Amino acid sequence: MTKARKTEIKNKLSAVESRVQQLVLDGIKKGELMWQKPWAGGTGIMPKNHISGVTYKGANLYLSFVAQSEGYKHNEWVTFNQVVAKLGLTKVRQGKFYWFEDKDGKKYDGKILKPREDGEKQKACPVEYWTINYRERETGKYFTKKQFDEAIKKGTHTKEDFRTWWSLGRVHYVYNIEQTVLPLPKIKKSKFRTTGAEKIVDGVIKGYNKAPKVNIIDSDRAFYSPSQDSVTCPTPAQHKTKFNGTGQFHYASTMFHELVHSTGHKDRLAREGVVNLNMFGDHSYAKEEIVAESGSCMLMQFHNLDCSSAVKNTQAYLKGWAKSLKKDPTMITEALRESSRAVMHILGA
Repeated sequence: MTKARKTEIKNKLSAVESRVQQLVLDGIKKGELMWQKPWAGGTGIMPKNHISGVTYKGANLYLSFVAQSEGYKHNEWVTFNQVVAKLGLTKVRQGKFYWFEDKDGKKYDGKILKPREDGEKQKACPVEYWTINYRERETGKYFTKKQFDEAIKKGTHTKEDFRTWWSLGRVHYVYNIEQTVLPLPKIKKSKFRTTGAEKIVDGVIKGYNKAPKVNIIDSDRAFYSPSQDSVTCPTPAQHKTKFNGTGQFHYASTMFHELVHSTGHKDRLAREGVVNLNMFGDHSYAKEEIVAESGSCMLMQFHNLDCSSAVKNTQAYLKGWAKSLKKDPTMITEALRESSRAVMHILGA
């Protein structure tokens, strides 16, 4: 990759980070959390591409923040080129000018993006695309994802034979489906679950591959111990006593918070805030706590659990770290990326 291309990607990535940072800080200041909205179609916190159906992850979860702040009923997004293709159009360029033609070669004079009421142009949102790199330790040879999977499946290699790392592949721009002239998806009624939180928590723990030891005991606090690789959480009954009527959701939120912490263990995702745990209040500790609380909210939304009662605690929790966030706004995007990976790890996705 050329130096100019690296600079271009870095500048575009800065656009993603700046948008995320401002939205989250504004949300904390206003006392709003975007994670509590049940989106049309049941897409939850995970914004998805309207055409491919692929969910956006990592820092791209900020698209949900944008959708709520703009009042969109759908959390589905498309690139400009996807809209053009869906309309059956072809871009024709002549010198510096271009236009669109339909399948019959006739010039298209309609709109592709809806006009805004204020007369301004529709604004696109930058999204980042990250890829995992696979490099054989012994030879230094790079493997594609397909080659890596085949090597592991055939038994010619083990995961330990490779050095893996994430890198930014590219940055592109998307619009909410409601900003375009495409037909809107049918709105499906989406309601939060009001029962069954304990059963869902049990299922998450059982489905968590190589999970830490989980101790559900009569205790006055919840915590994850990296040295013991164990999660300790007060019983559901204790939560029900403390949070009359909504205890099961507080129990789920607390358990998910500690499970997200556990993904940072050195044998899992090896996050700095867990592997090199320092004194309370330092930078890595603050970020790790935001990772865990964000991941807990994601898991609540993923399982469609009513987090309206617990979300007030989360808002207060994040406000407690507001000073750290303002001091280092990059912590927000880093935390969103890592919490997304933690949730995917727990779900085995």
